[in-house]
Amino acid sequence: MMKKETFKRLAILLLLVAIQRFAAIAQEIKAEARLDKVSIPLGDQTQLHLSVQFPAKEEVELPVLRDSIGPKVQIVSTRTDTSFSRQDVSIETITQHITITAFEPGTYTIPSYTFRTKSGGFSTRELTLQVLPVQVDTTKGFYDIKQPLAVKYTLWDWLRDNSILILIVLAILLASVYVYKHWKKRPAKEAPPQEEKRIIIPEHEAALQRLEELRNKKLWQQDRVKEYHSELTDIIRDYLEKRYKIKAMELTSDELLTSLRTVDIDNDDRMLLRQILGLADLVKFAKERPLATDNERSMEQAVLFVLHTQKAPLAETKEEKKAMQILKGIEFANPGFFWLLVLIPAVIAWYIWKDKDIQGKLLMSSAKGFVTRSSGRLPGFRHTPLVLRLLAMLCLIIALARPQSSLSWKNTTTEGIDIMIASDISGSMLAEDFKPNRLEAGKDIAIDFIKARPDDRIGLVVFSGESFTQCPLTIDHDVLVNLFASIKNGMIEDGTAIGMGLATAVNRLKDSPAKSKVVILLTDGSNNAGSIPPLTAAQIAKHFNVRVYTVGVGTNGYAPYPVPSPYGGVSYQRMPVQIDEATLSKIAQTTGGKYFRATNNEKLKAIYEQIDQMEKAKIDVTQYRRKTELFWPLAALALLFLLIEFTLRNTLFKGALT
Repeated sequence: MMKKETFKRLAILLLLVAIQRFAAIAQEIKAEARLDKVSIPLGDQTQLHLSVQFPAKEEVELPVLRDSIGPKVQIVSTRTDTSFSRQDVSIETITQHITITAFEPGTYTIPSYTFRTKSGGFSTRELTLQVLPVQVDTTKGFYDIKQPLAVKYTLWDWLRDNSILILIVLAILLASVYVYKHWKKRPAKEAPPQEEKRIIIPEHEAALQRLEELRNKKLWQQDRVKEYHSELTDIIRDYLEKRYKIKAMELTSDELLTSLRTVDIDNDDRMLLRQILGLADLVKFAKERPLATDNERSMEQAVLFVLHTQKAPLAETKEEKKAMQILKGIEFANPGFFWLLVLIPAVIAWYIWKDKDIQGKLLMSSAKGFVTRSSGRLPGFRHTPLVLRLLAMLCLIIALARPQSSLSWKNTTTEGIDIMIASDISGSMLAEDFKPNRLEAGKDIAIDFIKARPDDRIGLVVFSGESFTQCPLTIDHDVLVNLFASIKNGMIEDGTAIGMGLATAVNRLKDSPAKSKVVILLTDGSNNAGSIPPLTAAQIAKHFNVRVYTVGVGTNGYAPYPVPSPYGGVSYQRMPVQIDEATLSKIAQTTGGKYFRATNNEKLKAIYEQIDQMEKAKIDVTQYRRKTELFWPLAALALLFLLIEFTLRNTLFKGALT
């Protein structure tokens, strides 16, 4: 009995709490309706505002509005917005703004609208809208509706309105006539079309490209030594045939060398050619088995021979030289003012946008006074003041930049520097602690270093499990940059042969006559391949007076390394960065160089810049320089344009309608 009494009291208590909660929510929810104007003229519009205020956690269903309120009141448009109370952000208000109108006079009732929630429905109050009739003055008579006045549109009007289109059509017609006349006068026998479209590549570029393709085939690495040397000599013979116009493909090696005696070729280059042809003949006819270094040396000698014997660029014409001298003789003291040129397109855009406002508009009941239209060609030139103003702006901007002509003489004495870059291309160089990875970052920054030293001979050695010369010392930096950009991981057996890479670079420098010989050695690991220890290679470099700058590439700790996924794509593993800094420091110390550590792209770039400053050649300059300011004519021309523009704007083009 006691349990039943307890359960009954608990049920009553819960019911009272629910009733109190519902009453509280009902008090928080308010629905309102309001009209901006309760009385409007026939055909005029007013806005009906339906709003509901409720707790933000409640869900409210808005009333559905159709295209009319009853049969007479039409809905023109609706818009809904939401806001929150400033005193209590938990109170939300949704308002529907309804634009309404009516086209019959009378008094209309705006019905009550209901907003529904989980707690029940909440309705607005009814409103009354009064639509007033139009007051008509019955004391006056009725008039017929006037039709629109027709304005005479003449042929001259059409020509003036379409003058730009007519000029374009005339220009196209004249160009067509010109092309047709020249086509009729063409020679009866024309060259084949394919000959006209053929792109002529200089013979030295074609030869270097074919040599690079042969290198990438890796024929001698596949034990196809005879095929390798045959193709190598064919490339050289084809180059000689095109370069010196001799039948090199049909001559024996001795006959070829004899025929080149009358050709202007340096004795060192003749020796290179003799060594290339001699080794190839031994391989092809005596079944000689050359060493790997001999095969690679033949490729290097071939590249060097082509670079040294390439045709010099054609001399410029006198007119071209004169134009270049004029341009070279002009410099600007304040080039920053050229940023003001962006104002010119801005002024043009503003003028086009405002052009529609230049022509006046006037609504009249009759157009008889405007039937006669202006005639003449003057309106077609109404944009002339703008053109003159833009020309004046251009001249003033150039004048502000202070153009100056200068004459100078310079006598310089320099000590030549030969630089070999030895770059690691092992698999670990693909780690992505640099952007996009170590190898690509090293290539990009080294190429910038090369471009900044146009007067030095620079070469490239790449190493991994072994090493070879990608490009011998050359002053032709365009070829070097192309060869540098083509290096990639996988060109040779993987590994890190630091000693072999350094020894190969020193071998390219040992016979150099330069006063300063430098190797920049870049690696990200420790020596684990090759037959020459790194410190032995350092002693060799010291013996030949070669200074070595060593660069350790890699972040501290761990680096993300890409690994092919068995399911496709690439996954990354965190691999420890292990650089033999002790050995690299010892190499630099032994040769009089310096060791650097690069942990990101910015530090690697800074290292190359530091090396660039440390290895600057000594230059003694004797200079005479005389400058002449050239801004006065431009300033005077700008003033002339402004005076003409001012005169035209206040005489011929005076007024908005011309």
